[in-house]
Amino acid sequence: MDKPTPPPHGPAANRLPWIGFLALMLAYILAMTWMGHGRTSSEPALSGNIPGLIADTVLALLIFGVPFGIGVLLTRPSRADLFLDSTASLWLSWLLGAVWSVALRLALMVPALLAVVVFVVLNPEHGLEQFKANRPQVENLLDPSALADPAYALICVTWLSFVVAGLREELWRAAVIRGIGSFGTQGIPSRRLEWVAVVLSSAFFGLAHITQGWIAVFATALLGVGLGLIQILRRSLAEAVIAHGFFDATTFFFIFILQQKDFLKKIGIPDDLLKQILGR
Repeated sequence: MDKPTPPPHGPAANRLPWIGFLALMLAYILAMTWMGHGRTSSEPALSGNIPGLIADTVLALLIFGVPFGIGVLLTRPSRADLFLDSTASLWLSWLLGAVWSVALRLALMVPALLAVVVFVVLNPEHGLEQFKANRPQVENLLDPSALADPAYALICVTWLSFVVAGLREELWRAAVIRGIGSFGTQGIPSRRLEWVAVVLSSAFFGLAHITQGWIAVFATALLGVGLGLIQILRRSLAEAVIAHGFFDATTFFFIFILQQKDFLKKIGIPDDLLKQILGR
């Protein structure tokens, strides 16, 4: 039985404001996708120095904050509307967020391995090289060599991962899910509509990463499905934010480790292998 979630309180029960909020969030993500289209490693989205990184990320939060703030004023959402009424304690939310992050990374390994197999089967001689050439282009987001600086890396695994990416993107997802849910009977979201919203929001989320290549689009769309499911099944924005933050933080930390070339040489990891992993 498709049971509706509890109705929101006050002005949020009105469907029209939520449709407006949804339109703002979709316009935002489409604008970000258009602005990032064609970006290359020679002009990554984020600066390679700490002052520039802080400036870029604060600007990104402000650009998101304007349409999101307007949407909040339009809808006056309840805590339940944005999955903020979880009963889990703070420490449990952090623990579960970390667990979901590991689960999501393991889940993404399956399609990644399948992609490698497809490339190799279609082109036995050069399939692996083709896959590497089409890997997610993280250098279009930031210069990996900048992560050799421990202070820069620390900002990436904390501020960038949990606030700029985790909090901003999961608030966006929560608003989209609730906005699509407003098309339900009397503007009340049903579980079926929430599932549809998770899929649609994940498609937009994936396309927003087009600057990193089509494999990145597919991977981030799948990641978006997992993060959206955390929100609608756990009714917890916090757990989704933390899972997202840990996922990004471990990626940045891995790149940081790869940049410590002197240390890696000491423990016997050859230069050629590092160049293959980093795509350089």
